[in-house]
Amino acid sequence: MSRKTKWTKAQRVTLLVAAIGALGAVLGAMIGIIPDLLNKKSAASSDSIEYTGRILSLSDGLPVANAKVTLTILPAPLVRYTDSEGVYLFSLPADDLPLNAQITITHPGYEPYTRTLFLDSAMRQIEDIRLESLSAAAPSGNSDTSQPSVQTNVMPGQWQVSYFGNSSLEGAPLSQAQMPVEFNDEGGFTLQFDPVQVGLSGTYSVRWITFLDLDAGTYEFHCEHRDGCRIFVDTNIWIDAWWDGAGGHDLARELPAGQHRIVIEFYDKSGVGNLEVIMRKK
Repeated sequence: MSRKTKWTKAQRVTLLVAAIGALGAVLGAMIGIIPDLLNKKSAASSDSIEYTGRILSLSDGLPVANAKVTLTILPAPLVRYTDSEGVYLFSLPADDLPLNAQITITHPGYEPYTRTLFLDSAMRQIEDIRLESLSAAAPSGNSDTSQPSVQTNVMPGQWQVSYFGNSSLEGAPLSQAQMPVEFNDEGGFTLQFDPVQVGLSGTYSVRWITFLDLDAGTYEFHCEHRDGCRIFVDTNIWIDAWWDGAGGHDLARELPAGQHRIVIEFYDKSGVGNLEVIMRKK
């Protein structure tokens, strides 16, 4: 015959306190573990790289606030707006890098700007982008390095070439010349520049301007350069590699049928510069 254990009131209280203490220890351990688990999961999912840049006015160098910055990448474009200092920031998953992306800047008071960026884990700071004001008066001569003015003596099928004794296309050119556009079999042209042939050395810069009648279609530019190179089609910049050192770039876009202004700019600081630009219809 079994006997029921009789607990005194003091024993029952002691047992309850012990049970509560044990439960508290278990909960405490769990509370200590859960944040670690969440942090590990968060760290694994937040492995990203931040890219930042700044938008400035070309005329006065002041920051451009509230400019729309669109980074076109798959699966969907990313959109940011500049702050009061003209700064924008994108955060991209590290697993997606490196990649080529197209950056587009729009603002009601400025000309639109588009270029291609190569983003990798080593390059976090995008160089400053300067926008041309819509209300700014068109500058004369060769001081406008954003959207070069076109001289009236550019002949169809010819390059107007201007040579400058500095790396920024500033001031009056040392000399100007006309040279034929070398059309290729790919619906475009080939430009190969050797500074020795025109007696250039040290620091200099060159600008080529022409007009071409093109059929509607997709056109690609290939550019190999040492040092900096920029290519404009009409009012849009296609390749912006305005920095010291060598590089190679390719960019393809659609163009409507008609006459288009082509501007190529180049500078060299080393004295051993070279440039090759190929335009082709794809």
